[in-house]
Amino acid sequence: MLRFLYHVFLTLWLSFLIAAALQSHRTGDMSAVQGLGPSPDKNGGQDVLERMEQAVWRRAETLEITEVDLNRYLANALVMKQAGRSREFANFERVAVDLEPDLCRIWFVWKIAGHATTATIDLTLKRKNDTFITEVTGGSYGRLKILQRGALATLVPACTSLAASLDDEIHTLFQMNQIHFLKDKVLLDPRFEAEKEPSTRP
Repeated sequence: MLRFLYHVFLTLWLSFLIAAALQSHRTGDMSAVQGLGPSPDKNGGQDVLERMEQAVWRRAETLEITEVDLNRYLANALVMKQAGRSREFANFERVAVDLEPDLCRIWFVWKIAGHATTATIDLTLKRKNDTFITEVTGGSYGRLKILQRGALATLVPACTSLAASLDDEIHTLFQMNQIHFLKDKVLLDPRFEAEKEPSTRP
């Protein structure tokens, strides 16, 4: 009886692994991501960094950047190549973001033997005192959802390379006072607290 249960358990476990492998190989659904197509504007969102720098310098009003502009900017600004042994069979295609309320989903896309392979990382961003705290809440390989952050460790090199490529943008972004992820856009507030709240003193 125990031997029978062992074989049943082993069969179920192998079936789960096969199903997970198939799901991870399927291309993720990027239909909700805006700004992936060619830009009708030859500048294609290239002014995103300049707009952020001006907002930080003036500190007069909030700045709204749409998902469309952000993804077109990333497509124009990033030149990323596959490194290591994987470059022999994989070609890095693009990075894109999907903005949801309080969540930024980063998409990585590779081409492997003509097949689009995707992975995502879900990030939240909160400010505590004078520091922004970024937290990875989950992600996916293909269409396989990943809830344990440790299982996304294979994406660390891609994230490190992305952060290095966007060093100026990240530095400028974290000079904002508040950063809010909304549906299909991000709202940046460079104003100081004293400027945002009218004084109640007589």
